Amino acid sequence: MVVSVNSTPSKEVFQSLLDDTVKYLKAEATKSPKTYLSYLGNKLEGVVADVMTQTAKGTPFEDSIELISGQRFPDIIAKKYYGVEVKTSKQNHWFNHKIMV
Repeated sequence: MVVSVNSTPSKEVFQSLLDDTVKYLKAEATKSPKTYLSYLGNKLEGVVADVMTQTAKGTPFEDSIELISGQRFPDIIAKKYYGVEVKTSKQNHWFNHKIMV
């Protein structure tokens, strides 16, 4: 088992970044539902990484969002510590998010 402890930025600050990212994605998906429904796997990962990069400006995560993708875990890394795994669903619950510790 590997255990990593990172005190900064805090889990709460990362949660705020995720909340802002999801809020933006929900608004855009509402405006362009067909576009967002067409995003599968790697395409959605890139969209989420781009939105996180924009959302991270002015936060401790600025310039630290890295798209990993390509059959590796996680899909996106923030601050070389926090990971995001992007999943799609055809049902109306794909924007649920939670920090797993």
